[in-house]
Amino acid sequence: MRTLKVSTLFFLISSAFSAFAGNGKAIVPMWYSNLYQSSIFFISNFSDNDVDVTVTFYKKDGTVATSTISYNNWINTNTSIGADNTASIGITSSTEEFGYAVIEWTNRGTDDDTVALVAHGFWGKVLSTKEGSYAIPINNGAPF
Repeated sequence: MRTLKVSTLFFLISSAFSAFAGNGKAIVPMWYSNLYQSSIFFISNFSDNDVDVTVTFYKKDGTVATSTISYNNWINTNTSIGADNTASIGITSSTEEFGYAVIEWTNRGTDDDTVALVAHGFWGKVLSTKEGSYAIPINNGAPF
């Protein structure tokens, strides 16, 4: 009987912790774009598994931005970041647009990563002008 109680307690505790495994989310506090400036975000998947990632850009009024989104080093038609890889996503616009973004990820299949990503962003002048840029902290640099 005691073994059954201990087994049940262990199952309940492990179930509670595993409920948090498998996905994560971080808020990008700002992005900005116009004809001469753009925002770029680097997202690193430090897990040993590919993860599905969605980045949604919201404009200042809360609507989803329909600006030009560019992907670099993404897999599965720009829906995943490979294991131990870094990908980037950029947003550009011919008119002034700004807002925030949300980065969300989920494990694929039966993978059980509790954290998988770390991200950093910047916005500034178009890179060809070699002018300054500004850092955009994402999740205080902590994994999510």
